[in-house]
Amino acid sequence: MGVSAETHPRLLISPRFSVASAPGTQTVKPSQLPFISEVKAKLQNGQYRLASSACPCGASEGPVVSEVDRYGLPLNFVLCASCGTIRIDPYLDDSSLADFYTRFFQQMYGRVPNVESYFAQQAKYGERILAAVKSWLKPGSSVYEVGCGAGGALNVFRRNSYLIAGSDYSAELVGAGKERGVENLYYGSLTDIPAQLHDGKADLIYLNHVFEHMNHPLGFLEDCRSRLASGGRIVIIVPDVSRIDRFTCPAGDLLQFLHIAHKYNFSFEGIRRLSARAGYRVRRISPDAKIQTPHSIMPELWIELTSDSEARGSVSVKTERSNDGTKMLHYLQKTEKLYARGMCRAQLVQKLRSNRSSLENNLARLRRATPAKVLRKLKGIT
Repeated sequence: MGVSAETHPRLLISPRFSVASAPGTQTVKPSQLPFISEVKAKLQNGQYRLASSACPCGASEGPVVSEVDRYGLPLNFVLCASCGTIRIDPYLDDSSLADFYTRFFQQMYGRVPNVESYFAQQAKYGERILAAVKSWLKPGSSVYEVGCGAGGALNVFRRNSYLIAGSDYSAELVGAGKERGVENLYYGSLTDIPAQLHDGKADLIYLNHVFEHMNHPLGFLEDCRSRLASGGRIVIIVPDVSRIDRFTCPAGDLLQFLHIAHKYNFSFEGIRRLSARAGYRVRRISPDAKIQTPHSIMPELWIELTSDSEARGSVSVKTERSNDGTKMLHYLQKTEKLYARGMCRAQLVQKLRSNRSSLENNLARLRRATPAKVLRKLKGIT
């Protein structure tokens, strides 16, 4: 199926979300441009095959709110009318997605990391996750990370005497983690962690900015059921599109959250319904604000899943209608109008900080240039 397939009505957030107004690539590094161009060509000439799918919550209705991603790639972003999750539909099929991640993803996103700094950044979010779960995670428990990269976060758990394992589709990063003494790292996904390891069970499975990349999130959650120990939990951290006006990134610019690698921008309601289909109960959890990570400048959903056999498959799309999709649409439309005027909360905060910094710099220059006597008079006036 091509990218021009008309399976959903158009209700673009604003004209800049149209193919005709595709964003430029001035903000990307020159090294990224060849990879963006090649992926775009593969989408346009059909080398990348696309397949349609329903929202993970089970619903299929909803409008196209953008027909282009932040790199100018022609992709339809559909807002689920039922739960408010945004998905790319149609999206790369499994073989096309594998090719994208193998050949283009790291370079196109400018993500080729300095392994030492990357490992240290991973450690910071590892500390944040540990702080969120240590109240219930017993010493010596087994902890699995899906999408573990070089294992910097898992290393935090290892140093705190937990049993660890991780999986990632970057053989290079997995190798880099092993070189740094992080054991039990495997190429692939959860099912590639050997079943005989830790009796095949984990007390905690966590994903940090990985779940939104998955082509089959329901299947993944079902796989987790056989790998969770009794009483085990899953922690999922994803970008939160419902609060984009409040954070430095994206400061109200929805387009920055719409890109090819993120098949989904989940709403909380969307994850709740998806999790219920797989037999989990969900609740929001709050990260420790004192522990800062590179993702602290953006809104995140932190969600904890626990097994609930009674909930499995209990969500009926036919009977559980809601206005979450309408609420999300109105929020995004309102935010876009404010963003265009520079009036989003995060934009105003940035302006205030910039003005304050400029004022402080001017006062400092004035102090250096003003005689002490005049300066004392000015202080008396103020």
